[in-house]
Amino acid sequence: MNIRKNSGFEVLTEIDFLREIQEKENQREKANSLYGISFTQINSPILNIHTDTKETEEMFTIERNPINRKYAITIAQNSIYKDVFLQSVLLLEKTANEIEAEIIIRSDDFKKGALNKNIIFKIQKNIT
Repeated sequence: MNIRKNSGFEVLTEIDFLREIQEKENQREKANSLYGISFTQINSPILNIHTDTKETEEMFTIERNPINRKYAITIAQNSIYKDVFLQSVLLLEKTANEIEAEIIIRSDDFKKGALNKNIIFKIQKNIT
């Protein structure tokens, strides 16, 4: 899946998000320490080997990896698979927005090549 970037939101992986939280916590600990030293242990998050991400100026790309089999994911016909990327992508919105994405599905059964579908997610803020 390709997600087109814009200034209204930030896209990052769960691992990058957890790393940022740890860095901020470490900085806070250093600032509150008498000697400017943090004694907290930094735990590295467990890598998600099921997905690969790439990032450019304009696009954030996430793909499923085939692990120990030919295909990354197999979905039965007429079934629903809601969590293809295992909740490994976070979207931090700054303003109400539209998010443009392109879904690319490959299959040996597709005689004319990969199935490409452009989708737009519309985010609406509820003001109460």
